[in-house]
Amino acid sequence: MYFDYMPTMRYREQEKYAYKSVNLKDNFVPLFEFVSKTQRTKDTIENFVRDTKHERAVLIDVPLYLPMKTQTDPKARELIAPMKANHQEKADFLCDKRLIEEDKYIPVVSYDPHVPYQSREVIKQINTFKKHYNKLAYRAHYKNLSDFLDQANDHLNSNDILILDLDEASQAHPKFKKAHKQIVELSKKYNIVSVILRSAIPDETTNTGLEDDEILDTADNSLLENYSEYGYDAFGDYVGVKKDTLTSGGRISPGYLFYSWEENSFYGYKGVLNDASSFTNVLVPEIMQSVPMKEFSEEHKRSCYGCCSIIEIHKGKKKGNSQPAWKGYAAGHYLQTLNEFL
Repeated sequence: MYFDYMPTMRYREQEKYAYKSVNLKDNFVPLFEFVSKTQRTKDTIENFVRDTKHERAVLIDVPLYLPMKTQTDPKARELIAPMKANHQEKADFLCDKRLIEEDKYIPVVSYDPHVPYQSREVIKQINTFKKHYNKLAYRAHYKNLSDFLDQANDHLNSNDILILDLDEASQAHPKFKKAHKQIVELSKKYNIVSVILRSAIPDETTNTGLEDDEILDTADNSLLENYSEYGYDAFGDYVGVKKDTLTSGGRISPGYLFYSWEENSFYGYKGVLNDASSFTNVLVPEIMQSVPMKEFSEEHKRSCYGCCSIIEIHKGKKKGNSQPAWKGYAAGHYLQTLNEFL
């Protein structure tokens, strides 16, 4: 199976809206991370199968790498915590009959890089997935990489997928030279697709730290341009939004990261802390006159979920003070842009 981009999203409301707004090209294969059992009282898997019915292939995972904190969203904790303790829980969840019947989903074998490597837990995923799926993906982290690859090496089949997840570390760091070589050589040995995944936006990024209509210097989206130089078949990212740790609560902090294809960079915009109305009163006027907004064609603005939503807010046709919705606008714009130009 050929593809060259793996948009990676949590399966929750705003990323879902962004995803559904774009008819992904054939060379895009999404990876969805489940973060709850239900969505607004409805069954997550039932919704997911309906939302992805048009795709030819979809990777599915549960983010075992996420730390469980006091502030972790209760729904995320309910799903993920038992799976971190017992990988069979994750395997059984991803082997739901409704997923297996569709013959399009590819389960991801993954692990928590923040604890000692647990080969007995990982093998539970591999053995269970192989009973129900004819194609698997393996998600490696730099930590415990050799242990994981040694174990995966005994189970890889042609047309599987091998992912190196760098979190937000730069692919150019010298310490990853050996890791790149290991992944690429193993992929060639078994004729499988190699993917390098990283978040372009640092976790330390805050909306209050953004400068209006200025490029966010700490964001690094260079993987889009140079992944093949490291020998990979494809790359993945978190569709132009920060890979958050799924914590609940916090203050209202209006802000927006607007992706520029010409610069391959993110421009920042911020409102007034704890003032939700500044999404509409401050952010929207700034964005309407921004460098990225002037960059994109009228056709893009009509078809882009993010741009179209902001324009409708500007015209008073749509409410614009929901903080989660703005994350969806950023993701929708990024996805639409890559779908047009990549």
